[in-house]
Amino acid sequence: MQLKQLHMQFFGPYADAVVDFDDFRTSPLFLISGPTGSGKTTIFDALIYALYGETSGERDGGQMRSNFAGNSDLTKVTLTFDHDGKHYLIERQPPQLQSKKRGDGLTEVKAKVLLAISSDEKQVAEYRKKNQVQEQLDAVLHLDASQFRQIVLLPQGDFRRFLDADSNAKEDLLRDLFGTQLIQRWQTAMLAQMKAKGAAIQDQERMLDVLMSQFDFETAPDEHATMADKLSLMRATVASQAKVVTARQATAAQSHQRYQEAQTALQQGQQLAQAFTEREQAATALAKLAEQKQTHQKQLKQIEQLTWVQQHENAAQRVQKAGQDLKAAIVQSEQTQAALTTTEQKFSLDKQALARLQAKSDQIEAQKKQLNSLQAVQQQLTAIAEQNKQVIKQAAIVNEAELALTHAQQQLTDAQTVKTQQQTSLDNLGLDELITTVNTQRNLLAALVPQAANYQEAQADVAQLSMAIKKTQVTLEQAETQVAATTSHLNKLQQTQIRQQIAHLAAKLEPDSPCPVCGSTSHPHPALVVDEPLVSEAALKQADQERQKAAARKTMVETQLANLETQLKTAKAKTAQARQAFTEHWQEQAKLIAGVADKTGILQQLTALKTLAATNEHQLTEAQTEHAALQVALKKSDKAITTGTTKVQQCEASLNTARIDAAEAESALKTMQKNLPAEATDLATVAAQATTLQTTITTYQAQLQEAQARVNALDRQLAGLQADEKHAAAQVTALTKEQAEAKATFTIAVTEYFGADGKQRFAELQLRVSQLPLLNEQVQTYEHTQLKQQTLLDAANKTIGTQAQPQLDQLEAEATAAETTATNDQTALIKISQAHDAAEKLAKQAATIFTANQTALAAYADLQTLATVMNGNGPKKLSLERYVLQAYLQEILNVANSRLQVLSNNRYQFVLHTSLGTQKIHSGLEIDVYDDQVGEKRAVQTLSGGESFIAALSLALALGEVIQQESGGINIDALFVDEGFGSLDANSLDVAMNALESLEGESRLIGIISHVTELRDNIPDQLQVEPAGTGRSRLKILHSA
Repeated sequence: MQLKQLHMQFFGPYADAVVDFDDFRTSPLFLISGPTGSGKTTIFDALIYALYGETSGERDGGQMRSNFAGNSDLTKVTLTFDHDGKHYLIERQPPQLQSKKRGDGLTEVKAKVLLAISSDEKQVAEYRKKNQVQEQLDAVLHLDASQFRQIVLLPQGDFRRFLDADSNAKEDLLRDLFGTQLIQRWQTAMLAQMKAKGAAIQDQERMLDVLMSQFDFETAPDEHATMADKLSLMRATVASQAKVVTARQATAAQSHQRYQEAQTALQQGQQLAQAFTEREQAATALAKLAEQKQTHQKQLKQIEQLTWVQQHENAAQRVQKAGQDLKAAIVQSEQTQAALTTTEQKFSLDKQALARLQAKSDQIEAQKKQLNSLQAVQQQLTAIAEQNKQVIKQAAIVNEAELALTHAQQQLTDAQTVKTQQQTSLDNLGLDELITTVNTQRNLLAALVPQAANYQEAQADVAQLSMAIKKTQVTLEQAETQVAATTSHLNKLQQTQIRQQIAHLAAKLEPDSPCPVCGSTSHPHPALVVDEPLVSEAALKQADQERQKAAARKTMVETQLANLETQLKTAKAKTAQARQAFTEHWQEQAKLIAGVADKTGILQQLTALKTLAATNEHQLTEAQTEHAALQVALKKSDKAITTGTTKVQQCEASLNTARIDAAEAESALKTMQKNLPAEATDLATVAAQATTLQTTITTYQAQLQEAQARVNALDRQLAGLQADEKHAAAQVTALTKEQAEAKATFTIAVTEYFGADGKQRFAELQLRVSQLPLLNEQVQTYEHTQLKQQTLLDAANKTIGTQAQPQLDQLEAEATAAETTATNDQTALIKISQAHDAAEKLAKQAATIFTANQTALAAYADLQTLATVMNGNGPKKLSLERYVLQAYLQEILNVANSRLQVLSNNRYQFVLHTSLGTQKIHSGLEIDVYDDQVGEKRAVQTLSGGESFIAALSLALALGEVIQQESGGINIDALFVDEGFGSLDANSLDVAMNALESLEGESRLIGIISHVTELRDNIPDQLQVEPAGTGRSRLKILHSA
């Protein structure tokens, strides 16, 4: 990978800066120099951002946008490089606020990325989606951002500290670089698993002891019996109890059979007694129903008659409706005849009026011709009147145009005078001197404000950390108290459980039997059971968990307190550094702070300077406002002069046009007056005559149309009435016939059913039709009850047959006696079964736990051995992760030795420290150097400053190469060494420079990032970063001879 060009636009301190790496190809070693904070490392940030969308620091791309960037300035980074015969162009811009293209205000522009790939000066691919771009770059680089930074940017000071660090510190760095966190998690998880298994084994053993104490042995185990022997005795006891359960089950089954037989006899006797009772009740009910039979027959007759009336109600209604329809038809026929007579009279009168109007048609035609002549003259007179108005209007327009021209000429003169006055005011303003003063003070504030903020932030951190330490100390005291309390509670529970177990064993002691504790056969003072709550294993486990939780919290608080004290020390040092930096900068710029230098305290000095700067800023703002207002006013004046000149010209043209239009209007008026007939009078007289004639003609035509319409309407109305009259007469005839037929049919039906007084009888029953549902319900209830009682009687007779009345008292006594016997036998069975089940359950639980305990003990032994090896607790103090990292480190040292031997003239060579350390912190990753001059190994801490530099440089370069090899990455032809030179003395600096110059033959571009003066004097090719004020910097390329 060969870097070509890096273009930064409004990125960090760079408004528009380009780094052309080809400028340094002839002499690959070059210096990137500049004051602290000027933006040297920002160049590397831009390189990382272009490739990975992130920076080398804590800020993202959006936060790297220049503070001085305007709303229309676009932050963007463009990088080009060559690889494998292809040219790559990457362009990235972070999300940022930009001015809207339309209207006022800002809009957020989303992040954008572009990757263009070319081959033989022809583009072969282009990608614009973030994921696609990163996939393509990853396929080329095979490195993530962290690995790329490690390979390309060497933090030289970090690697010198790495040389001197112990194995633990080296392990932390190498773990991040080679990703061995998984092995570390394995080691931690294995320790946790071993601890959990140990606790589980202890729980199993305690549970076995509890189960044994709860078991009622038939033969007590010997005091020296093993857990396996006790389990055998438990199984024997369970087998003996099982035989007793079997015998009890047979006895209970026999008594239960006798109970069931007695219960069946009792149920059959009860059913027979119920049948005798039901037969007697059914016979009584049927006798009562027989007494109600006559009433039932009457109800059936009423239902029959009411049903017939209900079915013939429609026929009665048809007779009634036919009579009503006939009366209505007769009334309608009479009304139609009266309307027909009236309409015939009106039709005759309207025909006569129409004939009189039609006789005046000739007279009206003559009036129409006269009206046409008057309307023609009226149009000519109207046109003359309109033209006369136009002549007057054009004369007024001419007068207005003359006045407008005079006014426009006066406005132009006034605008020219105002412009002269405004230009004089602008020339006398003097803005440049004030701008210079304000910019100088802005630059000073820009430098001092961050330093003061650092100081204030550090002070706040000190106060906050001091308060946090006090609170943490109180928390630690509380945690210690909690640990003591939970430990005490656990001890009490354990002692109580021991007392309870001893008392339980003592209760089982028999005279002359040996004590399971001391072996004595006499027991003068056996332990007594104390009336106190039983301590369970769950309670012990809960208490132990609470103690562990309290201890863990105490450890956590102690760690927090130590971290806070370290942070407080760091914050105090930061406060002192910030104050010193502010003071040095303040004293350097004493000339710019005249009048405020007598202030004491950083914040007071900064406040005074801000006040002075604010005053000048205010004056500058007022001056700029006035300057801008004058500029705007001048533009307005120029515009007013231009507008005034144009307006004068327009007014002159308008005046000429108006004069021509006035002359043309006067000529047209005279022509129209000549063409008017001689007999024409004035317009008003002609218009009045025309209106009179028009009114007469219109009135006649309306009267004629109205008369004709009335005649037509009456003619249609007569035709309709005549048709209605015929229809009404036919309807009366039809309805008369229909009424007679309906009445005759209804009379015949009623007479046939009821007899001569049928109509009267029908009317009476019609009033009682509503009683029909109630009568039906009463009849149905009677018949249902009779059927139900007869069914019950038949069923009772069938059940009884030839049997006699049963003796229930005797049957109940026999059933009760059999139930009592069965209950007693079942209770005895349940009692012995429960004892057997409990014993069997305890035996199974003990066997299961014992088996699991034996398996867990074997697994725990294996796990303990493996955890000891993996976590480095063996003699070599070498964990699995450190063993893997040792292999990586050996590979790094092998690569580093090829360069260290060259840089040290074959004197030094890295070797791993092989002696066993007394502690893990000094085991596995210690580095020595073999000194060829003395022929033995020695510690790297004994190297001089220059020797440490070349050793650290060799190690850093080797680490980059190994990372590339492990990741399958590409060869990157650029290397940046960041600082690490300021602490070197003159001799060590010479050694470092010689080492760096020796790298030039490797065809690799090497950039030294430093502000050390000796480097600027000794490295001819330089990329200088020069501050330009207001947070800006610019790049300058220097090639000295």
